[in-house]
Amino acid sequence: MRKRQLVAACLVTVLSSALARAGTVWTVPGDFADVQSAVDGVAEGDTILVGDGVWPVPAGEGLNYGGKDVTVQSLNGPAHTTLDAQGNGRVVTFENGEGPGARLIGFTLTGGFFSDAGSGFGGGGISIVIASPTISHCIVRDNQATWGGGLFIVGGAPRIENTIVSENRARGVFSAGSAITVTASLARIRNCSVTQNWGAGLQSFGGAVLFFDSPGTVIDNSIIWGNRDANGRELNLVTLEGFEQGDPPSVSYSLIGGGFPGTGNIDGDPQFVDWPEDDVHLSVFSPCVNAGDPALLVELDATDIDGHARLIDGTVDMGAEEATGLFLSSPAPGIAGEVNFITVAGTGAGAPVLLAIGATLATTDIPGCPGLSSALDSMDDPDVLVVVLSTFHNGAWFSDPLPLEYAGTTQYLQAIDLDDCKVSNLVAKAFPPAD
Repeated sequence: MRKRQLVAACLVTVLSSALARAGTVWTVPGDFADVQSAVDGVAEGDTILVGDGVWPVPAGEGLNYGGKDVTVQSLNGPAHTTLDAQGNGRVVTFENGEGPGARLIGFTLTGGFFSDAGSGFGGGGISIVIASPTISHCIVRDNQATWGGGLFIVGGAPRIENTIVSENRARGVFSAGSAITVTASLARIRNCSVTQNWGAGLQSFGGAVLFFDSPGTVIDNSIIWGNRDANGRELNLVTLEGFEQGDPPSVSYSLIGGGFPGTGNIDGDPQFVDWPEDDVHLSVFSPCVNAGDPALLVELDATDIDGHARLIDGTVDMGAEEATGLFLSSPAPGIAGEVNFITVAGTGAGAPVLLAIGATLATTDIPGCPGLSSALDSMDDPDVLVVVLSTFHNGAWFSDPLPLEYAGTTQYLQAIDLDDCKVSNLVAKAFPPAD
């Protein structure tokens, strides 16, 4: 499974907002040894803060809220905190009438496997049946089920926000909805990115997101793109009633692969920074930047999945990640001695941007930017290649040959915006040996 490196997501504003609404605050580890024990042991309205690490969930139903409206939240976001079903059932279950106060915030949910479609229920990552929880700032990845590899929703009015659903599978002889299956629900899916999910059954149908008798579902400011059915065809969003084409959900200000009717919807490549490596930050070329609902009033403490402000430049972006900060792509085609294309998203217009490439990691202070450092060795080191890039709008690019001596080595790349004192993500690139 491909692993995606997220920008460190502290979720500070989300955390403070949750604590303001909380009853008693409990910790895992600390007050409780595991997450399920904490949910079982706390009272309605309490908050459970979960430390970094991989936390196994009980076999079968996984983490079960048991009808309690409690907040379960990671301390440092989905890059650092995982709930893992380890192939022994689903990851999380809401099937006891939970309301909006049942919140799951800031986790990677993985390892879910649920195949009993005969009961009418599914969901490898999350199952929501006649319940209305709030799921936000999560990554639902590498789960599988007969119906709803990532999420399975029946009834209720759950909210799924600022969440990535990727690399999930609908698997079985008669399977559907590799990412999400929604049946007779008033679900709200907002600012989510649904990509790289696929069907794997002999009669897999329904695309990545299947809506069955669910015209009341609302999707907005989201990206549903790059998902495949069992035959390898791109199939992103399907609506059914019985087994015929049904009334569609309300979809607006979203990028839907193949197109979908609705106000503000677009089609096409969302231009992620590095989609093959699961980096779904929006690049400078993305049509999703500032393409969300212009009338959307975003709360002052609202953040994207990385903990960045949800509203930049006046209009929300589509998808789980707001285009902010510096985001550096991996060199393409990634061959030493040839012309390589590298993009930097999130710069200021006309800002001087340095692209540094070197083989040694270190902590190096950046002149003129107090408290800011690069992860590369000294910029004065002759072995560190430093290139000044010109910028336009909110990005920059490099398009030149990279040194042949990079062949057969691993080089680290980082961009630095000297005007706004910003440093990009660190890219590690293993260049193949020369022929």
